[in-house]
Amino acid sequence: MQIPVFKVTQFETQFYVTTLTKNMLTKLVRFEVIKGAEPVIEALARKRKGSKISIDWKEAIKKIRISKEAYQRPILGDKIVKLAEYYDKCKSGGELPAIPGSITLVSKQKLEYVPESAQREFIGYLSIPDEEGLFTILDGQHRTFSLSLYQSGEEDKLEVPVIIFDNLAEQQSVELYVTINYYLTKLRRDQIYELSPKRIYSGEESEYEILAHKCIEKMNNDGPLAGKIKMLGVGRGIVSQSALAGELINTLREVKKNHRRIYNQMKEIFPQWIANYYKVISDIFANAWNDPKQYSIQTAIALRAFINVMPEVLYIMRSEVGGHSKGSIEKTIKCWEKIGNGFFKTEGDEWKRLGKGTRDSINNLSKELKDRLEKGWKIKF
Repeated sequence: MQIPVFKVTQFETQFYVTTLTKNMLTKLVRFEVIKGAEPVIEALARKRKGSKISIDWKEAIKKIRISKEAYQRPILGDKIVKLAEYYDKCKSGGELPAIPGSITLVSKQKLEYVPESAQREFIGYLSIPDEEGLFTILDGQHRTFSLSLYQSGEEDKLEVPVIIFDNLAEQQSVELYVTINYYLTKLRRDQIYELSPKRIYSGEESEYEILAHKCIEKMNNDGPLAGKIKMLGVGRGIVSQSALAGELINTLREVKKNHRRIYNQMKEIFPQWIANYYKVISDIFANAWNDPKQYSIQTAIALRAFINVMPEVLYIMRSEVGGHSKGSIEKTIKCWEKIGNGFFKTEGDEWKRLGKGTRDSINNLSKELKDRLEKGWKIKF
């Protein structure tokens, strides 16, 4: 089918501005969310009280696809309901447009554009294949998903403004998504880390972000923290990816600055190394680790403190122990046994002495860990 469009040129790129009816829009798009959103999607099926809008959530969930290639954040049920209620008010009141802002669509396919005339090259017709799920949604997924569930009785009349990008590679789509949702609006830092390996623009800071994400992904799949990290900052888990990633990025930066040789040797094996590191920690403090109700060793404060002392651990492994295996880690931090499980008891005096502020608590616990390393190996950092 051919639709009339305005062609917009910015630098060397083009995109198209037009309108689609609700029926056309909801047929042409597919709803994709980033891998790791499963718990949030499952939560959509929970019954929501107090809403006048009736939604069959079991059927609604079938519309959502979870994909490794996706970049969109999880779809939130309460937001969908509120949007549907707003659409209903717009229909009954007739005073406000339901969707005044554009929905941004992306197609990997190159779409044929035919200008109206040589004199008016910016106005023309865009040929769109009549196939379901042709477009992914770059911006406006909640609005579109809610609209697809809301039955107004005017599906062929309700027009929605859209922006269409075609012939975009995955990295281009991800970069646009991050730009729109982080720099222009607020995107969770967790999702920024989740998308870091897929982005176009890179630099030294991106290198740390990508490596930190790989480490945390490995930790969430292997070892004592498996399934306990909220990779997107929401859902089940004890700590968010962003809390660990921020600490890990700073630590990786420090290791590269002060121990470049160690960093270069460890770069490829860091994810497995850090998974083993926490396995050893969970063995040394087994009683505390296995009783998270009474002990705080699995809190963000403690987990970040263990990351904070990684440069010292790596230095001892290289200079005193040799190797990067799980056995080498065990030998390096065995001296932490003298700290004892009781140190991490939530209601204990030692834990309370760490301080009330998050940063102070992390620094104080890091100092305790470093002191034990110094005493155990008779060295001074």
